[in-house]
Amino acid sequence: MKSLLYFFLLLLCAVSFPEDAFAEKIARTAGGEMVLDGELDEARWAEAIRFGDFKQLTPHIGMPPGEKTEVLVHYDADYLYVGIKAYYRDPQAVFASVLERDQPLGSDDYLAVIIDSYNDRINALGFETNPLGTRGDFELRANGDEINRAWDTFWDVRTRRTPYGWNAEFRIPFASLRYTPGAETVMGFKFIRFIKTRSEKLIYPLNNENVTGAEYHLANTESITLHNLEKKNPLYLRPYLTGSLARNALLNPEGSAYRSETELFPGKSLVAADALDRLLSNSGFDLKYKLNNHNTLDLTANTDFAQAEADDRVINLTRFSVLLPEKRYFFLENANFFSSSMHDHRFFHSRTIGIENGLNVPLLGGVRLNGTAGSLQYGALNLQSRGIDSEGIEAKNFTVLRLTRNSGSSDSYLGGIVTQQLSTESGDYNRLAGIDGRFRLSENVLASFFAAGNRDHQLPSERNLALGTRINRFPANGFEYDYRYREYQENFQPAMAFIDRRNSRRLTIRNGYRRSFKNHPWLSGIILGNWNTRYWIAANGAPEYSQSNLYWHLLPRDGSVLTLYFPLVQEDRLYAPWQIAEHITIPSKRFFMNKLEFYYQSGKGKRHQWSFWTLLGGFYGGRQQSFTPEISYIVNQHFNFSLTFEYNRLQFPDEYASVGRAELIRTLYGGRLNYFFSSRLSVKTLLQFDNQSQTLGANIRLRYHPREGSDLYLVYNHNMNIARNDVTPERPLFASQAVIVKYTRTFAF
Repeated sequence: MKSLLYFFLLLLCAVSFPEDAFAEKIARTAGGEMVLDGELDEARWAEAIRFGDFKQLTPHIGMPPGEKTEVLVHYDADYLYVGIKAYYRDPQAVFASVLERDQPLGSDDYLAVIIDSYNDRINALGFETNPLGTRGDFELRANGDEINRAWDTFWDVRTRRTPYGWNAEFRIPFASLRYTPGAETVMGFKFIRFIKTRSEKLIYPLNNENVTGAEYHLANTESITLHNLEKKNPLYLRPYLTGSLARNALLNPEGSAYRSETELFPGKSLVAADALDRLLSNSGFDLKYKLNNHNTLDLTANTDFAQAEADDRVINLTRFSVLLPEKRYFFLENANFFSSSMHDHRFFHSRTIGIENGLNVPLLGGVRLNGTAGSLQYGALNLQSRGIDSEGIEAKNFTVLRLTRNSGSSDSYLGGIVTQQLSTESGDYNRLAGIDGRFRLSENVLASFFAAGNRDHQLPSERNLALGTRINRFPANGFEYDYRYREYQENFQPAMAFIDRRNSRRLTIRNGYRRSFKNHPWLSGIILGNWNTRYWIAANGAPEYSQSNLYWHLLPRDGSVLTLYFPLVQEDRLYAPWQIAEHITIPSKRFFMNKLEFYYQSGKGKRHQWSFWTLLGGFYGGRQQSFTPEISYIVNQHFNFSLTFEYNRLQFPDEYASVGRAELIRTLYGGRLNYFFSSRLSVKTLLQFDNQSQTLGANIRLRYHPREGSDLYLVYNHNMNIARNDVTPERPLFASQAVIVKYTRTFAF
């Protein structure tokens, strides 16, 4: 463990960081009256710097756009202003439907401003809107390779329909940006426009069209020098208050019948007095203080568990874990400061904190400090949970430290991470220390590596390492490749990480070719290639799994995607029987499987979108038939819905079954119905039914969003038993019901 840390520090000292050379200058305006109305007619706009040489990203990268776009940028002591004029030959073609903040805008016409505020081509902040003035914001990390749409900050925008199309007027406080104050501050800017009816995405600037992910790649930015920016130190306090009434059906100790248990404002035993405990248990706060333009301090008390959100149900037909997303506000904010190079893992997965044995474990509070210091970027996190004696869950302390040193000339970095989970009662611990790096060898070639060690009080101190390396090239045109190797040894069991396949080695070799077309009448691009991957058991080197397939991707001009994996050949050796269902056990032996996988997704040019996925072929001595159709439809700006259905049929030899037929059918039905009264008031309904649990789940959420940083939620959750008479004792109609009221408000100082 110590040697890893020493090596990490040595690497940090070895990197040089050249600086960027040229930036276009823009004068600061004197201030004065600015009406945020989308008109762009104030005198100060005459002083703005202008851009307009947009190019297509899709369908034909680098080609001239079908419509004209003009961008204006100016600023004063407090705000950065960006005005965008989106021209249309037919202004009636402008399409907008999304009203709720932070919802994906890809189904609408939209405009986006992306700001690389340190001009380091590593991290950036994005602000986007549609013709209805709906706002979305996000963080980019690792030169656009990673995106965090959970990031929120204070800013504003106004839009207006015009005789030539529509305008957007962005007003972004400098207090919401991260930058280096001083006489001259250089920032990188890029601007994105999507034209729905043409399925056309435009960008300015397009400095290099052949880089991987040209839309978010920060080589495609315009450097602008801003003058005399001052430091800003805002403080945000976000308290929340929640109340709930829940009823659950529980089996009695004798197992003979179900009884109903009701909880009103449940307490967490934080204090002895019952009334005070209920109040404290259902309230808390997050506090954010910007120490300076580079560093932010966050505090949390009784961390919010995002009770208004519901997880999507997942059918898992593998023997391995499924990654579930984080939804808690405290962990979503600035998550990029704690992410490390991902080779089938996350060395820190925040969902491991406060969720144990399927239960929400009370988080008493914690602190987070993150920011930058020159070329260094860091994140430090510490939280304390409270134990649940009745469930045998101990109180724990969680610590995460992440440090990276970035190259000023590219998105290359060297980094390290340390995590610790410590039981504060017994002293049991689980620790991880690791290093990782990413090196841009050219504009399209990336190399990366990681190495880590893990110590657990219950595991031996040998064979507890993880290591991996990767090199890949994904240009817009030409030959592509992706070569990876990684190993997780048998005693590498980090408690705060997500690793789907532990005690394994993996080698992956991918070679292919991709081409984009400039003027093809119906085709935007093609990608063809071969994928080969092989797994071994790390403990003894025994071969376990392999897959080889060809992949075929067609990218039509309308923005649709057609993908085929065929032929697809798998080999899997089970060294122990696998009980895939209560009555079906797959024996330990060597299996060969031939499959076909197909996926189609329609373009975004119409009100409806649909997709279809299917997987057909062998499955561990039997046959698999799986398919998932999905459709979404925008009725108008107030109402939209989506429907999905997943069907899996597995047929095995009769000897696999202990009783009945050796057949397994897993289905999942899902539906989302969304109604928006306005941008402030909405109702969303999520319905899910799967035949394994035989329960119909509903999450109905009313959201009132009166102002930025404030939300009132009224949520109704229930799980209804459909197959009530198939078991003894008979199940009640409702397995669980809950009504939740939750209010959050952000105060800015």
